[in-house]
Amino acid sequence: MIKFTVFNTKAEKVGEIELVSKSDSLKLNEKLLSQVLRVEQDHIGNKNGKVKTRAEVSGGGRKPFKQKGTGRARAGSNRSPIWKGGGVTFGPTGISRILKLPAKMRSLAMLQLIAYNKENISVVEDFSLKSSKTKDASEFLQKVAGAKRVMIISSIQESEAVKPYRNIITAELHSTNNLLLSDLMKKRMFLFSKKSFEEISARLKNV
Repeated sequence: MIKFTVFNTKAEKVGEIELVSKSDSLKLNEKLLSQVLRVEQDHIGNKNGKVKTRAEVSGGGRKPFKQKGTGRARAGSNRSPIWKGGGVTFGPTGISRILKLPAKMRSLAMLQLIAYNKENISVVEDFSLKSSKTKDASEFLQKVAGAKRVMIISSIQESEAVKPYRNIITAELHSTNNLLLSDLMKKRMFLFSKKSFEEISARLKNV
């Protein structure tokens, strides 16, 4: 059970909120973290491009020119990768090899990373401000986080509330549906809304 400070829209501390989990293993497991990160990066970088090899391009049915007497390097096919219009060597094959990992392992890694970063994580009741001005949003973050870089993590339903924060150079915006483990590894302060924190808690409570 981990506790985090809760702020109101006036940047005043109003209490604490708990992240409840069944797991007793909150110590950071570096091997597990490495596995999850590798799978995440594989999903991000996986491309389904496809090029033709020398066996798939058209032509090449006969020898381009005789073996000797031309002064040129011998060639057996115009489908060779060194010829223009030939096949491609070591290109993408179009075969998708996406790595997979059990959801419980991903959740446990996120739980451990949140516990590890607990000193840099705070929760606000709501990101909505009286005005929708960037200036007011910047002043609010200054009171809550000081001069630190901040990652704002909101719920999908709060997309309108976080708009004033988009132009703040020290703020980075994420929603709970696209939050990755690699995001939580960045050196900055993490600011959850109460709603987004409850969503994350619901995912992790059975880990």
